[in-house]
Amino acid sequence: MARSIGRLDEVTRLILDELAEAGIPARSCAPVRKLDAEAFKRTTRWPRRTGQEARDAGMLCWGVAAHAGVLDEAAAALRT
Repeated sequence: MARSIGRLDEVTRLILDELAEAGIPARSCAPVRKLDAEAFKRTTRWPRRTGQEARDAGMLCWGVAAHAGVLDEAAAALRT
């Protein structure tokens, strides 16, 4: 387990370094709340099966989209 976590930390650091070199602000963060598959489907309307890692990544993207107002636009499009 510790070996996998070490690899994840190294990959995270490499990605953050590349983003910094490209002038793209980024930071590492851990998932705040774990969702089971049903809660993830209700929240995101994602129709396919997901593993925990995919749900964690999806919720990070969902949070970014919500912050940027993308979700408001998508909701409006769904209502029409």
